[in-house]
Amino acid sequence: MIIVKLITMSKIKIFRWFIPAFVIVLFLGALIEAQSQETAEELLEAALFKKEAEGDLEGAINIFQRIVSNYPGDRKISAKSYLQLGICYEKLGLGRALRAYREVIDNYSDQIEEASEAREKLSALLRVQSEIEKSGSEFRIRQVWAGPEIDMFSAPSLDGRYLSFVDWETGNLAVFDLATWKKRILTKNATWNKPKEFALYSRISPDSKWIVYSWYNEDSTYDLRLIRTDGSGQRILYSDKDFQVHPAGWSSDGKLIAVKRGREDDKNYQILWVSAADGSFRVLKTIEKGLGQTLQDRICHSPDDRYLAFDFPVEKDARNYDINLLVTDGSVEFPLIVHPANDKLLGWAPNKEEILFLSDRSGTWDVFVIRVIDGIPEGSPKKVKSEIGRIIPLGFTRDGSFYFSMYARWFYICMTTIDLTDGTILAPLHNPVVGSSFSPEWSPDGESLAYVSEKITPQGPGFFEHFLHIRSLKSGEDRVLHCGLNRIWNPRWSPDGNYILVTGISRENKQGKGRQGLYRVDIRNGGLTALVKYDPSLLQGGTWRYVGSDWSADGKAVFYKVHNRILMKEIETQRVKEIYRNPYISLDTNFRSMAISPDGQSLAFGLRDAEKEIDRLLVIPSSGGEPQELLRLPEAEIIWKIAWTPDGNYVLFTIGEKKGTSLWRISLEGGDPKKLWQSDKKLASLRIHPDGQRLAFYTLETETELWVMENFR
Repeated sequence: MIIVKLITMSKIKIFRWFIPAFVIVLFLGALIEAQSQETAEELLEAALFKKEAEGDLEGAINIFQRIVSNYPGDRKISAKSYLQLGICYEKLGLGRALRAYREVIDNYSDQIEEASEAREKLSALLRVQSEIEKSGSEFRIRQVWAGPEIDMFSAPSLDGRYLSFVDWETGNLAVFDLATWKKRILTKNATWNKPKEFALYSRISPDSKWIVYSWYNEDSTYDLRLIRTDGSGQRILYSDKDFQVHPAGWSSDGKLIAVKRGREDDKNYQILWVSAADGSFRVLKTIEKGLGQTLQDRICHSPDDRYLAFDFPVEKDARNYDINLLVTDGSVEFPLIVHPANDKLLGWAPNKEEILFLSDRSGTWDVFVIRVIDGIPEGSPKKVKSEIGRIIPLGFTRDGSFYFSMYARWFYICMTTIDLTDGTILAPLHNPVVGSSFSPEWSPDGESLAYVSEKITPQGPGFFEHFLHIRSLKSGEDRVLHCGLNRIWNPRWSPDGNYILVTGISRENKQGKGRQGLYRVDIRNGGLTALVKYDPSLLQGGTWRYVGSDWSADGKAVFYKVHNRILMKEIETQRVKEIYRNPYISLDTNFRSMAISPDGQSLAFGLRDAEKEIDRLLVIPSSGGEPQELLRLPEAEIIWKIAWTPDGNYVLFTIGEKKGTSLWRISLEGGDPKKLWQSDKKLASLRIHPDGQRLAFYTLETETELWVMENFR
């Protein structure tokens, strides 16, 4: 009896405990379920934010996958998640998009809105897939991207996922993810301030894990460096203070790197194999026919690593390249492309016995392919694409797609009206000339405007031809002076209005060369007179365009800058007189700009003091003598252009700002300069109308386009 009572009492106690515990469990279960529902919604919001706001498709995919895995009972959210997975997969070009859409259609048909959108997207995707299958073997060229960051130093990975490039804002090496359209900065130490450090050429390893690149050091030397595509593992692979070194490509197994090595003061360069493991190297070939720019010439290897192809200039100072093959042990070299035309190597197709090259043999830049079997050319080259222009080869991907870039630029003439006493803007900045045009110059009577237009030649982007124009400001009539020059810069109108002084290059002669110098153009008939012949070494790399010049007040002489001197040449007697010699001449030193005063008695010019790394504004008698320093700028500021007010009492100058250009005025008597105006544009040139109010400038806009050539066979 006692035992029964004890058992009964125990049951009662247990029951009394169990009931509240059971209630608590039920309550917690309900609470957890409610929290789980809320968490699923929060996860969905987080995934959508990553996808739409941050553009992080891979991060969004991870969250959507967690939702469909952890909350299968929530059909509404699961259907939305599967739909969004399909959209993300589709943007990334992944075949899993089809499965995700079918999941919504087959298993969530009760979710009307999501199922309907999934059917539409699946149908569209299947149509596109069908078209791709139909045209998958057809040759095509398509634009991938356009912007300022793709250049001749870029390279794609073999899997087509990444593109390495130089981030020109900072100078650091960067990688662009072609799947997510996001860029990552890999290096951290680059700077454009002195002493400079920056990345240059780069190549991605076959497994897409490493990037080899050249690095310019603060002591003006180059390193060959390695870094992982995620930014880790950075190390110096090879360094030699006597040479520039630039990577050309990886061997197929990723163990060796083809490298170009050369001295800045030597026109020759060498081809090396450098070990990716320890930086040891061996010289394969010395190219002895360089033109000073040969470190930019193309080198690529065959898919089996047995041969290296490279292009080279045939003769000194000749714009004629041929292509040779070199056995990769350096033992044998033999010709591949020998032709009077200019033939530039583009690349060796992976897993194929074909080489692409660029040639102007038809009068335009065309792409050709030649088949190579065991290092021996088979048959004649076949034209793949006509009139493509002077493209910049970037490299092949594993599927045979060839990536390249094209450079485009546009000049725009800008005008404004301003009160030069207080800087009051009387008319906004505007563009009076249609088309790519630059170097505006007012006529002495103020009734006409001379300028230069630029057009792309039949050879394509990167090749330009210039035309000298005169436009009437009253009637709007515009005529071209056909003067026999194909490069024209810095037009200056003679005091009597009959001639225009220009820096230019004449059209090519039978030897393919044009004469570079200072020319006088007759505005009545375009008649051309050579006044000064420039040393070709002065004009390499485009520096000839910055050789400033101006007329004397009587129009009987011209002033011009050459190397470290300002000279005056009398047209009639041909007598040359030195006006000023720059004591600071060096690689980082030059004259900024030059302008003769309205009365012809003074010459204003900008000068870089290399010792103190500052810009100075000087005025010197036009007959020569000691210069007067009007101004010296802080270290970071640079004088761009110089002009005079029509009364000759002030010198005007522009300073390049981080974002735009500022216009300043300073008295010949000295004192502090006065800032007149700030523009958000990078303005070149500075020409003052005779009325002293209208100003003319020009600006430059550039863009590089990334293209891919597919199925060129």
